[in-house]
Amino acid sequence: MDALTAALKVASSGLGAQSERLRVVS
Repeated sequence: MDALTAALKVASSGLGAQSERLRVVS
């Protein structure tokens, strides 16, 4: 379970970084 939650956190953080980059660009 810990590995799954960690993967989800990394994936969610990655998506958040991409959205933030898009916001900065636009």
